[in-house]
Amino acid sequence: MKEIDYTKIIPSFVGPKLAYHGFKYDKKGSYPPEGDFSFARTYWGKLQRVNIGPVQYDLEAMQAVTSQGTDSPTEVPKSLLRLKEPGFQMWLSNRYVIAVLEHENGGIHLYPNQSISETTQPFDPEEVIRRLRTSPPPAPGTKLPIFWEFQGEDDLRRVLSKIVRIIVTDGMEWFEQEVADIRRQHEKLDLRRNAAKKTKPQIE
Repeated sequence: MKEIDYTKIIPSFVGPKLAYHGFKYDKKGSYPPEGDFSFARTYWGKLQRVNIGPVQYDLEAMQAVTSQGTDSPTEVPKSLLRLKEPGFQMWLSNRYVIAVLEHENGGIHLYPNQSISETTQPFDPEEVIRRLRTSPPPAPGTKLPIFWEFQGEDDLRRVLSKIVRIIVTDGMEWFEQEVADIRRQHEKLDLRRNAAKKTKPQIE
């Protein structure tokens, strides 16, 4: 399984597609060595984010997915890890990515073959990783269905296109719901201002 250069692909491929909706690649909120890529915008005074990146494994989860060929992850060099605890290690998947939408009051994972309106959040991805650590190794050929699967860089771009499509069709509405009350308040204020201008006596 070929090692994927996410730094080369995700910002340049996803960034221009989300820029139309006001999202910019957030260098401060991203950390490419660990596969964290974040795109952010401020909308009606609220910070909103799209986070896309490879699945992250610790040692036990890495051993579980590699034992039967479920994945072939790449280790993050220890010198680049943000967490400097002794013995801590991290691997990045070369087969699966995750996508998360976040605003100031919460977040939601995007799952393959589900629109946001259909998403019931059946599993927390972190729970799946915990199960990989504690359960018997997956059977040969087993897939991790709650993650976005791809095979190679070209297929990754295809998967990223599908993720962006869901963000555009469903995600923007999800973001709108967060600011709905703020938007209504501003609209009411605008109506009052306009009404006040119309009733203001003219000075001759």
